[in-house]
Amino acid sequence: MKKVKLLLVLILTCFSLYPSLAQNNQNDHYIVGKTLDNGTISIALDQQDFKTMGKTVQATDIYNAGLAYYYGRGVKIDYKMAFKCFQIASELGLVPSQLALAVCYMDGRGVTENDSLAFSLVQKSAELGFSQSICMLGTCYLAGVGTQKDTAQAVSCFKKGADDYKLPAAKAFLGRCYLYGIGVPKDEYVGLKYLKAAINGNEVYAMYYLGCYYLERPGLEKDYKKALRYLNKGADLKNGESINKLGECYLNGWGVVQDKTMAFNLFNNAADLENKDAFVNIGNCFFRGDGTSVDYNKAVEWYNKAAERKVIMGIYKLGFCYENGLGTEANLDRAIELYKKAADNKSEEAKAALKRLNK
Repeated sequence: MKKVKLLLVLILTCFSLYPSLAQNNQNDHYIVGKTLDNGTISIALDQQDFKTMGKTVQATDIYNAGLAYYYGRGVKIDYKMAFKCFQIASELGLVPSQLALAVCYMDGRGVTENDSLAFSLVQKSAELGFSQSICMLGTCYLAGVGTQKDTAQAVSCFKKGADDYKLPAAKAFLGRCYLYGIGVPKDEYVGLKYLKAAINGNEVYAMYYLGCYYLERPGLEKDYKKALRYLNKGADLKNGESINKLGECYLNGWGVVQDKTMAFNLFNNAADLENKDAFVNIGNCFFRGDGTSVDYNKAVEWYNKAAERKVIMGIYKLGFCYENGLGTEANLDRAIELYKKAADNKSEEAKAALKRLNK
């Protein structure tokens, strides 16, 4: 089932809303370190000995250890170990771990990708009253991941998260729905109200959404000054999407003096934060020589990274390189395979390529 770009943004946002269950977040590294240094934890992980684990450390410590492995906090990133920690903590009754497991299943990190199981975990934890799961449930309905697409149900979840639980992320998602008429009648006033309330809660994706809105302004004059203000706010808080969009502003001269070298640097900064669209933008820079030298081999490398992360434009661009033997040996069969994959996910460019090749 297709995962749209928006969904991936929302998933990461929801997950990052609950970074630690430590009593004192400033002491988080100590708590995680204590858990990881406990000699019994590795044995329990290997043997899946939930009873032993429960006697030696708290479920919250196991969950925090999972986050350490997932994000690389004091240890090397290890998604399989992260998944095991989340699984154990969930078996011990820690509800937030169910959401963490869902994220792993959605993204195929540490476990085989399984959208249906991910949705089931999100739904279960939402029913148990975990507020971030209610927000995540909305994203599943919005994109049809593990369930039928239902924008009205998505909005209902976002409203509950925004109005009942006062979640800044839910306010951001709901505001975007109102701005673009997704699951509700389009209402700019209400959309901006929710987004600005989310920004007051320091929600970086509200900054990103507002920045994009003022860049696009469907049917209205673009406001580059406001767009850049919000995108810079998001970038200052290390939001990869905002940084990538700022790169596009510098690449195209939107509200700033065009500076392709600056754009290239910003795309790389966004890629360091795992922004998937930045992978395509870096590939494009190497392909065209924007801010760097033309290098088809490196362009293919970055398009391949994007394709591995299911970025549809990356899949199409990689197909184009295989078709034309740019940065790789020409392979028409491989190109067609990639075009079909992109076309199945509604890429108009890929559909045109297949039509041109009579496929």
